[in-house]
Amino acid sequence: MMKAYQIAPFGLRMQPELREYLTEQAQKNFRSLNNEIIQRLEASRQKENAQPAATGQALVTQ
Repeated sequence: MMKAYQIAPFGLRMQPELREYLTEQAQKNFRSLNNEIIQRLEASRQKENAQPAATGQALVTQ
């Protein structure tokens, strides 16, 4: 795991409604807002990376 000083800060602008939603979700998941955003981005990346493999697998089995 990377140390905090190894991670560059990144400013992010978002609609107030989205921030409120993410803040609520973070509280439900016992996470900071920052960690909630990171977890969601990682999940999106994993899903995106898994789709080509699943698509390729479907083509092989047909």
